[in-house]
Amino acid sequence: MIATPQGAIPIEAIEPGMEVWGWSGDEIITTRVSAVKQSAAAEFIDIELLQLTPNHPVWTAEKGYVPAGRLTGSESFGLWP
Repeated sequence: MIATPQGAIPIEAIEPGMEVWGWSGDEIITTRVSAVKQSAAAEFIDIELLQLTPNHPVWTAEKGYVPAGRLTGSESFGLWP
């Protein structure tokens, strides 16, 4: 699910021009989707309630963005409500 000002929607429903929530420094802001890409993934990693591809960036308090496949389990991160 992707957080938007209208509520959470499935990632498959995201289209160019839509507004989604994002980060700018320490601030939560709306940002406009400029493009989408669809691809098939063969491998997924389970993190909390998420299933992510190994190269999906995850924001951590300690290291900033880290590919999901490189997380060690000691990082601090939050799930968007």
